[in-house]
Amino acid sequence: MVLSSGVEVAHNHSIDTMKFATVEEQEAKVQHVRALPVPAPITAVRSYLEEFENESIQRLLLRYSGADVQPSGWRAGPESHGIQVVYGEVAGSDWFTMRTTGKLRVSAATAARVLMAADMVPKFDDMTKDVKLLERLSDATEVRVVSCKSVMFTSARDFCVASTVRREASGRILIATRSVDHPQGNQKGYVRALIYISGYVVTPDPVDPNACELAVVAHMDLGGHMPAMVVRHLGLSAPIKLVEKIDEVTAALR
Repeated sequence: MVLSSGVEVAHNHSIDTMKFATVEEQEAKVQHVRALPVPAPITAVRSYLEEFENESIQRLLLRYSGADVQPSGWRAGPESHGIQVVYGEVAGSDWFTMRTTGKLRVSAATAARVLMAADMVPKFDDMTKDVKLLERLSDATEVRVVSCKSVMFTSARDFCVASTVRREASGRILIATRSVDHPQGNQKGYVRALIYISGYVVTPDPVDPNACELAVVAHMDLGGHMPAMVVRHLGLSAPIKLVEKIDEVTAALR
């Protein structure tokens, strides 16, 4: 009886120690992913994929809320035909972050399917030349190279990114994108730009199943030399035109 009790205590202690070690290891993984540089090394992304996906979604939602936007959350920017741009600053970055929100005339599922389709991106984003798939890391995450067109005589930019899609129980769909460093992601003739966190938050309309709200979140560093007039163009008129075009392209699929 005593021996049995002693063994049981030792066994329980072993289980508790294992649980504690597992929690510590998981927390270490989370902290490691949070500390990854921009762009994130693809080897680290592969090794900590689940944590990377979760961190990408969390960063998108944090930015969507404006909780990390300085000095005190989102500030109102341009508005046109129900499409609203808000903007702000982020600690440690010289580039503004933006969120552009508007209504789409399709379901959230249809909108998300179009937004994630590589061949559809150039159809709704006039600044995108093409999108190439480099690697599919999971059912939720793909690594892509996005080639952009030159704007106002500036050098063309490109991005190497990992995009993660997640559908919540509420039906809301999140698409989070961050820059990664991939050995097959380098191209000649482009200036490499960086995405800190960008993406889409697609929220179903509470009444109309064939409508949704789209929020486009963007925070990037376009790199190289970018004239002020180009920055103003990209920051003011481009986001509104983007949402208008997404609405046009998705509505045509109904």
